[in-house]
Amino acid sequence: MTPMPKDPIKREETLKRMSEAQKARPPRSEETRKKMSESAKKKIVTLEHRLNISRSISGINHPMFGKHHKEESKKKMSEKKTGVNHPNFGKHLSESTREKLSKSNKISYSLQSKEKLMERKIKSSKSHTGKCGVKSSNWRGGISFLPYCPKFNRSLKKNVRNFFGNKCVLCEKTRDENGMEFIVHHVFTEKMACCESRIEEMNLIRERLPQGVARFGDEEFSEEEIMYIRMMVPLCRKCHGKQNLKSEQLPYEQTTYRKFFTELILNEYGGKCYSEEKK
Repeated sequence: MTPMPKDPIKREETLKRMSEAQKARPPRSEETRKKMSESAKKKIVTLEHRLNISRSISGINHPMFGKHHKEESKKKMSEKKTGVNHPNFGKHLSESTREKLSKSNKISYSLQSKEKLMERKIKSSKSHTGKCGVKSSNWRGGISFLPYCPKFNRSLKKNVRNFFGNKCVLCEKTRDENGMEFIVHHVFTEKMACCESRIEEMNLIRERLPQGVARFGDEEFSEEEIMYIRMMVPLCRKCHGKQNLKSEQLPYEQTTYRKFFTELILNEYGGKCYSEEKK
């Protein structure tokens, strides 16, 4: 393809010749148009492909990024698209064409909305994580990225939910009222509960235990410590959102929900929160 000349006069002449050559071409036959239409219908354009196209011609990738049209150019472009110069002047779109245009505009709007939503998510993530995540009020030294204990599986979660009667221990909402399975919450927020031998920061978890229970300095957890570490409760989505991660840094006696869950399990369930036989 011959590059477009930079000289404005030569560019105008080139465009004129291209226009005349295009007009001189014989119109496509009905058969050719039908084949082109059928070929276009067979092409499947995925949402991801459309988003990639949108990204490739937006922002710094747009040919006009950082540039501005002259006032004279704006006026000419406006005149070419108004009144008798408009390509649809005096024409009326059929109902089928209007319906197609409406669907196309809705898809375009949906794509833009998804793109903007993704941008907002990325910006929000960056604003909360920052460098090494220290901007987040819930930053816990990276332990939130650690995997759960292998024993904390679907069977154990179901066991815990059944043990408490398939209700949220805070608001007593049922599973149907919650609209989804209850979240099984670790009372002492230790993801390696049930696999205590894998816990590396033993003092970190002991700092969350009640006074008199933690055995600082011992190389292994006592049976009493393990009982506390393994405490779990089913919570609905709303109540689970109330668990403030900042309270993890507080002594047990100053916490609200952790103390409530612990006393509930100790006083009403004898220190158990699931059936040992089905674990």
